[in-house]
Amino acid sequence: MNIESIEAINGISYNQLQPKAAISGSGFDAIIQQINSLDQQYKTAESSALKMASGEIENLHQVMQQIDKASRNLNLAIQVRNKCIEGLQEIMRLQV
Repeated sequence: MNIESIEAINGISYNQLQPKAAISGSGFDAIIQQINSLDQQYKTAESSALKMASGEIENLHQVMQQIDKASRNLNLAIQVRNKCIEGLQEIMRLQV
């Protein structure tokens, strides 16, 4: 009877045990980026309104466009948030 020697088992390497970083371009990062963009639009619109009030800007149309764009984007963000909340509530109502 021929008995072979015991060899090491190739298991999981140390690198495979390391936790993975958050996936780049994940949905959460995109949401944060859009919120920052929305905040910047509101700051720009507010700055333009203050400049117009002080007389630095005379183009009312441009200021109103910036304010309208910021307002529409905020309303869109609110609608998306509401749909996400509705979806989460629907998931919570599911019976397991």
